[in-house]
Amino acid sequence: MGRSKSAIVRDLIERHLEAHSIDEQMRRAVIVARDTDPTEDALTADLTVWDD
Repeated sequence: MGRSKSAIVRDLIERHLEAHSIDEQMRRAVIVARDTDPTEDALTADLTVWDD
């Protein structure tokens, strides 16, 4: 491949961390969506997440 082992491992670690970050963001979004009253406006719903 013309790349060092350490470069390949670095790329794999970065991809893993990015995927984990996306998974965590999706998990949080699901929690917010599940706990949000559909009659609330978006700003109020977003601010309630920070009350924890």
